[in-house]
Amino acid sequence: MQNQGKPSMRLVVLLSVVAGSMLGACSDDDSGHGNQNGNVNQNGNVNQNGNGNDNCQPIGPEVPDNDVDEDCDGWLGTSVGVDVRSTHPRVIVDRQKLAEALDRMVGPNARDPYKTWFQLIKDSEDGGDDVDLGSLALLYRGTGDSTYLEAFEARVPETGDPELTELVGFDLLWDDLPDDLKTRVMDRVAANENCWYYHSIHQSQTGEANWGYHSAIGVARALAYAGIFALTPLEMNKDPDAHPFDALTYVGLAAKQLADGGHFRLMENRVGGDPTYNDALPGDFGGMYDNFGYDSAEESYSINVISEFMFLTGQDRSDGALHDQYRARFYQNMAYPQILTHFDQDQWCRKAGTELHVDARIWDTQTDSISQPRTDAVALTGWLYQDERMQYYANNGVVRSLCGKPYNGMYWDLLFYDDGLGEDPPSTNPTAMYFNGPGLVTMRSDWSNDAAFGVFIAGEGISRRYEDANSFLIHRKVNVFPHGGARIRFNEDNDRHHWYHIRSIAKNTLKIFDPQECLDLDASSNRGPLHSGTRLVDSDNMGGQLFETQVSEHDGEYVISSGGKPGRMNNPNDPLGQYEVANVTKFEHVDGAYTYTVGDGTAAYTRKIDYFEREFLFLRPDRFVIFDRVKSVDPSYKKVWVVHTVDEPVVAGQADDQAQGMKAYVDPDEIVISNPANVTSVVPLLPEHRRVVIRGGDTILAAGLPLRQGQSVTESQVADLEIPRWIEVFAVGSDVDGHVTITGDALEGNGVTEDVLFDGAQQNELTSVPTEAVSVSGLTDDTQNWEADRWAGYMVLVHCSGDPQRVVITGNDAHHLFGSFGDCSSWAYTIYRPVANTYNHFSHITSITTDDMDVDNLTLSVPHYFDAADATGRLHSFSPHTDGRDDHYTKRKDLGQWTVNIEASQPALLDNFLNVITLRDPGQPIPVPLLVQSAHVAGAVIENHLVLFAREPGNLDAFSIDVPHGQALDALMFDLEPGATYYVHVTGTTVDVSQTDNGGQSAAASSMGVLRASIP
Repeated sequence: MQNQGKPSMRLVVLLSVVAGSMLGACSDDDSGHGNQNGNVNQNGNVNQNGNGNDNCQPIGPEVPDNDVDEDCDGWLGTSVGVDVRSTHPRVIVDRQKLAEALDRMVGPNARDPYKTWFQLIKDSEDGGDDVDLGSLALLYRGTGDSTYLEAFEARVPETGDPELTELVGFDLLWDDLPDDLKTRVMDRVAANENCWYYHSIHQSQTGEANWGYHSAIGVARALAYAGIFALTPLEMNKDPDAHPFDALTYVGLAAKQLADGGHFRLMENRVGGDPTYNDALPGDFGGMYDNFGYDSAEESYSINVISEFMFLTGQDRSDGALHDQYRARFYQNMAYPQILTHFDQDQWCRKAGTELHVDARIWDTQTDSISQPRTDAVALTGWLYQDERMQYYANNGVVRSLCGKPYNGMYWDLLFYDDGLGEDPPSTNPTAMYFNGPGLVTMRSDWSNDAAFGVFIAGEGISRRYEDANSFLIHRKVNVFPHGGARIRFNEDNDRHHWYHIRSIAKNTLKIFDPQECLDLDASSNRGPLHSGTRLVDSDNMGGQLFETQVSEHDGEYVISSGGKPGRMNNPNDPLGQYEVANVTKFEHVDGAYTYTVGDGTAAYTRKIDYFEREFLFLRPDRFVIFDRVKSVDPSYKKVWVVHTVDEPVVAGQADDQAQGMKAYVDPDEIVISNPANVTSVVPLLPEHRRVVIRGGDTILAAGLPLRQGQSVTESQVADLEIPRWIEVFAVGSDVDGHVTITGDALEGNGVTEDVLFDGAQQNELTSVPTEAVSVSGLTDDTQNWEADRWAGYMVLVHCSGDPQRVVITGNDAHHLFGSFGDCSSWAYTIYRPVANTYNHFSHITSITTDDMDVDNLTLSVPHYFDAADATGRLHSFSPHTDGRDDHYTKRKDLGQWTVNIEASQPALLDNFLNVITLRDPGQPIPVPLLVQSAHVAGAVIENHLVLFAREPGNLDAFSIDVPHGQALDALMFDLEPGATYYVHVTGTTVDVSQTDNGGQSAAASSMGVLRASIP
């Protein structure tokens, strides 16, 4: 299991051949020698070894801020509160750590895997495939061959901000590099007043900053540079106007930021679960600043900052840096069971017998296929913390030796991979954990790939997780309930979608509609009374939460950044500038039975509500129960329970109302979401009288129309749109490269004309492998079970041993595609349609023509996947473009296709929502849950379980409820007084629960107010 201790600065015996011939002698500016006594100096530095020069002769007490180690302890004294190591390398590693690494990769003690890894980068470089500068520096240090040193000097960039890999090389090679090369790096730093990150040079002069966690990547580079150059003759004798970055001051700044009260340290620990500035229920350590895309990239460089500071100063700030210390555990628990790739044999970067699991998409940036912490940080983190969970990723994640030449970044593995460290796989974790830093509760039925999986969300994103208070994700074998959409940008429609994805309307939470909603903030950004502050325009009033983005000034404006305009960006009353928008208030996990958690999302909304509490129960193996209590300040405020789905939600019977992309039902009993791998049942029990609105899918405006020169599409052949929208245009035929011209009425004006370019973009529907050779009779795939003619009017790209075939599909049966195929030995095929999008938003089309295309099947479609209505009832489309032209986005079904809205038919001040979700294999029975309720409690009989919740906030002392049942029930009663003894008396179908002895069975409620009882 994970070892919380670590060898802070592990001492090794230096081999004389390594220390002498490979490391080289100290230069004049490194004239100290190591202190082996482990002394602690007045600055708190652990002087286990300063890596000094054994020939150093003490000349007196240490004088700060020069390049002389007067007392020969291996450290240079400073006036910035820390000492710095007197010899290089001293930032990426120290001399002892480098000697240890070199000893295991070259020479008589070399061993695998280090020996093989070193040879790989050597063979790559020797073979003409340039390795990175860090690996090149190790080649010189390991061989002493000046060819590698010369190559390093030749490849140092002439311009641009120095990257970390380059600085690694400078630290390893400092004593052997000429001053003019070092000066060139100083010149490059000076050329950009915001080198590495905004205000970095200014901060190096003032020594004052509050580093945000997202700036870790820039800080890691700046600190590496500062540590390398600090108190060297070049830095001390420079012209400060020509080279304004002050290296020593920056080292002092890092000391402040990494100290216990430093902002960077506080943010690291707030993210990782320190409860000091978080009033949520304490939980497990581990978390992330905003989402996995950033956590595995920019923000992961926090470990480099900690490591650099430790090697440079001897001050170990790693222990208690909770975000880094528990990162691997967090990643393991957040991994989707169902999104995986299993590798049966060695493949690109992956070892046979391993699996890649994608981590949960809380906020999706399109760079969402994150399966492990940053590769360049894995070995370093595993070594620094002796973390066996991180070692799991080192052994089972990205394997550089399988990535092909030139194995860039291999120096991280060569320096820090610990072959003596064991590994803890994900399956050694419990099946549920609560990470209180970001407010995330993960739960799964087991650690198999077919497990039901859920994430409950009630916390602060701290940066960019956005409006997800009391939201959740649920999956089993396939994506079932994701968050809707992703960060897709770079045209007007995409930017609208980005805005949508940020907002709570894209999450699985509640909408509460106040037609007069305001920001409810005063001039100092403190929460004000109802309807104070900036009024929301109609297009910004979507009934949701207000967290980070600014409010819009004009109807139809969708603003992402703060821009200095009103918004809830920062809290002036919080030490870290955060708004406490949601908290997990309860968490209880009973292995093999249930996981229960409660979120308070009140502060995520304006003053339009008094409270919103969500109770989230996972009954293993496959049932979720979600109970909400929400009270608005006005009974007329409509409340809507929302989930987003990938597969279509279906309600039995005819809709009571419908329009393009919308069906509405009154008092439906069940919503069924079917997939060949999983069937999901959603049974809405409360409110008893409800309206269910389902939005999504596509509206086909025209289909199967021929279009060629002299044969156009006319007004009568194309349906009108309900609201102006951009249009997906699909063209299948013998010549589908060129333009179609669309004329009609649009948001942009009446009678507008747009030329739509078909330039090879295609919308892929299915990729598979033929089960036998393709022939003139068609393509066979026995793994499929297609509906007859499902693919008629599509095209198929067949990858053959010769040129690929592109064939129009004329029809299909369960296993065969028909068309004009040729004989072909094929290893893969893709069913697709050529696609282009309009940029005008049409409501009525009068004609479609072409001069350069020959289309047999022209189809016009509009997607409704991200439709939502505002407080006035006006419908908005937030669908992003799908032709890949902007932000490389093409249709992704896993980002959501449908939205289910459940609302009370008669809104009240207090509304309870109770929904029971069951996920099972197709064909398995799904028993219908039974609603039970009384004045004070509500719940359900679900197969052999009874679950009961308090209708209003607070702990229940006593209650009585009628529970019709024909079998013994395992009861879970929630919202009781923690630790109190209760008596449960059953008479017929009446269940009486009281703290007063009523003659029934007695049991104590848990610390989370949960009582387990048996109902005979």
